Amino acid sequence: MRDARGLLATVASMPIDLDRQDVPKHVQLADYIRTRIDDGTYAARSRIPSEAHWVEETGFARDTVRKALALLMDENLLYIVRGLGTFVTPPGP
Repeated sequence: MRDARGLLATVASMPIDLDRQDVPKHVQLADYIRTRIDDGTYAARSRIPSEAHWVEETGFARDTVRKALALLMDENLLYIVRGLGTFVTPPGP
């Protein structure tokens, strides 16, 4: 998907494949973040970028970003510390 200037949306200098029109945007963003957790870009207990960051980087609506983060919280991959941000859940025992 291209913005008004014809540019591809990017996150953390890496393109998100927005041409997957059969997959909702919040799922695409959740997949992107999940991959960054799996490859160690976002380590256990580390803070991930803010909602505002994802909104600006992707051009997605804040509600779409919140749905993506909620999906990852439901999978127990992320947790929120009020006032501090969203963090990667450490692996279980």
